[in-house]
Amino acid sequence: MSNPEPEGSLAANYDEARGIAVAANALLDLPDTVSLDTIRRYVETLRGRRVVIRETSDLNGSDVCGLWFGLDDMELIFHASAAQGLHRDQIILHEFSHILLNHEQEDFPAAQFQGIFPQLDGNAVLRALQRSGQGSVTEMSAEILADLLAERIRLSGPSSKRLKKFDEVFG
Repeated sequence: MSNPEPEGSLAANYDEARGIAVAANALLDLPDTVSLDTIRRYVETLRGRRVVIRETSDLNGSDVCGLWFGLDDMELIFHASAAQGLHRDQIILHEFSHILLNHEQEDFPAAQFQGIFPQLDGNAVLRALQRSGQGSVTEMSAEILADLLAERIRLSGPSSKRLKKFDEVFG
């Protein structure tokens, strides 16, 4: 018999992250029909400010696929412009998940922020959380919740309704 994983190991972190994400998903009061847009509106209502999603080529080719900035008047999410379709949606869902899980953002110096995104006022940035450190509980819980949100979107779509009707008829 093998020993259980030590505290702080990848397996222990995953188990903790999965528990956090599953619990958070169960508490979300989303409608029956879920889309990326309904989740965005839910986050806006929850946070009391708008969510703006922008693509940027500044993230192309880097290890960072998405960034979330909590600004004074909005939640600002950037995703790499190279990301398309489901990959893009997963990045956005991951950043939504950080917000929904109330993850703290790391301090991000205004000068560094302006160097990456000169079109924005660096002084307006409160904090930022970038998508990195994939083995941390924070990152894993955000990714697992993003997967659960993606599943909710898939299950509420038209093809899912056809499968449910198929199951009702053919059991």
